[in-house]
Amino acid sequence: MTDFPGPGVYPNHQVPDDMYFRIPAASKSALWRIHLMPPTVRTIDQARAWIVGPKPTYAMILGRAFDDAMQYGDAWREKWLAGPTNPTTGKGYGGETQKFAKAVADAGTENMIVPEDVDRIDKMRQAVYDHPDARSLLKFPDAIFQVVVIWDDERTGARCKGKIDLWSVRQGVSVHVDFKTWTKRRAHVPSELAFGWECEDRGYFLQAAHYLDGPATLDRLKGIEPHHREFVIIPIEKDPYVIESTGEELYGVDVFDCEPAQLDGALRVRDELLTTWCAIQDGSWKPKPLGTKKLRMSNHMEDDYANRPETT
Repeated sequence: MTDFPGPGVYPNHQVPDDMYFRIPAASKSALWRIHLMPPTVRTIDQARAWIVGPKPTYAMILGRAFDDAMQYGDAWREKWLAGPTNPTTGKGYGGETQKFAKAVADAGTENMIVPEDVDRIDKMRQAVYDHPDARSLLKFPDAIFQVVVIWDDERTGARCKGKIDLWSVRQGVSVHVDFKTWTKRRAHVPSELAFGWECEDRGYFLQAAHYLDGPATLDRLKGIEPHHREFVIIPIEKDPYVIESTGEELYGVDVFDCEPAQLDGALRVRDELLTTWCAIQDGSWKPKPLGTKKLRMSNHMEDDYANRPETT
């Protein structure tokens, strides 16, 4: 049986990724899978299989490569391979194609990305450093990357885990930073709104609450008052804005603070999901009873007609 690390804080890849993903503990990903679990899951075996989730997508692999680029600088390329190129087009095979999957299998490693994405990641990294607020977090002298936190939840006793991309300090306050690569679907929508939808769709606020709870729990375990920590998300758009007249590519970067009220609400959601996770682990989980539901409608049509001015 593999010996996994116990509760504590492990920076700078002290816990390698391959070990981290095998640690039998409640992660944000598993909790979010529970949130997404459909009511058609009716048995404990189905529930356990559901929370395992799918194999990593190419988007997830690309995100890991970007995380390494932020930590190691130009040396990140030494850990990653460029995928195969289509001889007909001269471009790399897409990350979700069978040709690419075969190349990954032949190489015996998931650390492979589409050739064009190698340069793209370097441009994205530079865009992050060009943002003054992001740069100040990255340049803090004692900032540390890839911090694994393992703790036992005080309420349920469940072993939990999280991996913080960057642990830094801003104006004397400890800050956990998470990098997110994403695609903005609506160019005309402000990023703070568009990425808010992304947070809802992917459970990023749940992740923030989960990750902040770990160090706070470890503080209390030491008998000290938990330090105040903040959570910042730095989203980097994967698709650049192109100035057509010059061909220049510009990658969008934002720095978003998670508000305390949002984190408090997300922690309550995390607690409920963690309770369900424990029930699935110990076999006591029961599916919600099926029944008749009330249909929810937006009522925008009624509002529109009811508020139209009378015409004569």
